[in-house]
Parts: sequence; C-alpha cells; structure tokens
Amino acid sequence: PMAGRPPRMLRPSALGGMLRPARHLAVSSRHFAAAACRFDHLGGEQPASMKGRLPVTLFWDGAKPSDEFPSLAAEISGTRGAELTRFTRLTHSIVHAIARPESAAMLGLSIAAIYSVGLVEGSVVLKAGIWGADMPTAAHFLLRYAYEQTMVSAVWGMQDPVTIATAMGLEPAAVLRPSIATGVAPSEPECARGLLQVTGLCAVRSLIATTLFLSQVLRSVSLGMRAADDFRERVRLGREPLFPGIEQRIIRLCGRQSDVTEVSLLRYGPHIVPVFERPAAVATLIHAHSRALREPVYWQVSEGSYSLPRSWHAFPWNADFFLTTTTGRRLLYLEADLTNSEASLALSAKQADLTMEDASQAFLRIRRAARLWQRSTPQAKPFRNFRVVLGNPRAREAERTRTLRERIDRLHQDTS
Repeated sequence: PMAGRPPRMLRPSALGGMLRPARHLAVSSRHFAAAACRFDHLGGEQPASMKGRLPVTLFWDGAKPSDEFPSLAAEISGTRGAELTRFTRLTHSIVHAIARPESAAMLGLSIAAIYSVGLVEGSVVLKAGIWGADMPTAAHFLLRYAYEQTMVSAVWGMQDPVTIATAMGLEPAAVLRPSIATGVAPSEPECARGLLQVTGLCAVRSLIATTLFLSQVLRSVSLGMRAADDFRERVRLGREPLFPGIEQRIIRLCGRQSDVTEVSLLRYGPHIVPVFERPAAVATLIHAHSRALREPVYWQVSEGSYSLPRSWHAFPWNADFFLTTTTGRRLLYLEADLTNSEASLALSAKQADLTMEDASQAFLRIRRAARLWQRSTPQAKPFRNFRVVLGNPRAREAERTRTLRERIDRLHQDTS
C-alpha cells in the first residue's frame, strides 16, 4: 500500500511512545533519507516469515522537518544566541591570552623595574637633609613620585616634581632641591650634577617601558586579535565544542564522509551532530553549515581512535543530546553511517569507511560519558539508548564473508 508514497525521515521523538526498539537497527541504502527499522510491534523477536527480508520502511505522510523538531525554524533563522556564545568564547580566549603566566610575569617585572628607577630618581630630586628632618614626608613623596612616573615612561615623559609636591599639599621648597623647586638654572656643580642624574634616570625609565612593557602589551594584544582566527581553525578541525541551546540532538558517526548527513544537515540543521574523521574531506560541507566557520557544527575523531578517552574528553555533553518521546521519556539517540560514499550504488561493495568495530567503541564511549554526566548532575532523569545503523544490508565487511544484515542479526541475537 505504501509503494507509491515518497520516503520520509523517521521521527525519533515518536518512537518511544509507539514502539519498543530492538537493540540494533539497520537502514537500507536504497533511500538514504528513509529510515528502515527491524522490530516487531511488541519489541520481541522477528517472525520467522520475515527472516532474510529487507527491513520494513516506516513513513510519516506529510511530515516536515519542522514537525520533527518544532523549534527548528526559529533556531536556524535566529542566530543571536549563537553570536553571543561566540563573542563570549572569543572574549575568554583574549583574556586567557593576555593573562598567560609568562606574559603576566614579564609585565610585572617591567613595572617593578620602572618603579624602582623612579624611586632612585625621586631620591635625587629630594632636598638634602630631609630624611633626617621629616622622614615620613620624604618617604611619602618618594613613593608618590615613583608612581606618577610609571605610566608616562611609556611615552618618554616625566611628571614635574613641583606639580607632584603641590598635588600632595606640600611646599615644593621644603622637599625639593632649590634649583628644581624654583626652576632656575643651577649655579652650583652639585645641583647641575643632580639635574643630569634626573635626566639620565628618566631616559632609563623610558627605555625599560618601551622595550619590555610595551612589547609585552603589544604581544598580548596580538594574541587576542588572533583569537578569532584560532576559533575558526578549531571549528574547521572539529575541535571547538558545540554551542548549547539546541534541544534534542542526534549524534551520528559518519566516518570519512557521509552522503546522508549532507541531506540531514539541510533538513534538520543543528539537531544533527556529525562525527567525521577527516576534516579535509568535508571542508566544503562544514563551511556551508557553520556560517563561514563562525559556529561549530561537528566533532572530529581520528580513524581508529573512537575508544580513546582523549577523543571525547572535550565533547560538550549536556541535556541537549537527549530526545524526548511522546510519553516524556528521554532517549540517547545514536547513529552510525556505514555506507560507502565512494561506491554508494554498488550493492556488493565492501566497506571502506566506518566499521562496526568503530561504531561499537564510539557508542560505548558516548554511553559512558552520558552515564557519568547523569550521575554528576542533580535530578537528572534516566534515559535509554537507541542505536541505529545506516548502511547497505548486502554490503560485506572487509575480510569477512558475512553481510552487514547478517552481522547485525547476530549481534541482536547475542544481546537479546
């Protein structure tokens, strides 16, 4: 009866309230956009009359992507939240670059050196004998003088000692050398030598400020300006955590390439989270769906590294990755695309991309991460796993005689 109807995507949110899924599911490669599942109406064993047949294809007549995820249109058109998240991450990267330990240490050393030279310079402009007559006033002026000279050193400047003394409420003639307090050219050699020392110390301050202080400031600013380029590179390589706020997501293992994922990203946008192995092989796809590398859309795991904790430790796990069924239950919906993009129409082609071993290891690692998140999150609801395999049932795995259908049937029998 359904032979003349167009294929529709399986609606994951409806499965939990209608049928009890089998432990392993397979999808025919005849229609990449159709979901063909193997289970009976009660979730038990497949009837004998169905043995060896292709799985039954489920269709939802008139279904639209917005029916699958009602908030899809608003999420795709409204990017204000994504821009805010991007701005927050870039700001964090800039602050982190500026506050790096080595940069902070060099800045502190530069400021300390400038301040120390200012203290020596201040002791030269002080009136002779003031330390014995009024030590607190002399110490106060010395510290204030060194402080006032710190910032102007970056522009080869110098604050007038008379102005500093007046701002402190002191009489310049009582704390400064006579030639400096009056502004008259010195007539004695000792006063002239003092002025030359002040000029030389001012030059030393400025040299330290320009060579150490300003160089560190410019280096920090340069690192901060490169934060945007570093962010784009992480998005391209699949190492930038996904933005939060997109509810009900599907994690799909795609291997090197995935034709069905290109269609899924067009229809469902950020609700599909692909996991690719080679960023270079999907560069065009990622650039198109990441708004020119402004928003992360996928995760990268190298070939043969699906079981390694380092491949998933930065994965942004949260409650967004659970689907909600019509009965209110939560599903961890995982897919593995085992189709061969290089020979998608060859029914007897051997697999040359993602393998069942890779998919099983990734499913196990993701499920463990979800369990850890559930235990560490207060009042987290329980969830069930729902694993789907997209592939050609007649394809034979490399160096194996069993087809994909036969192997999934065997796995289903072993886990029942």
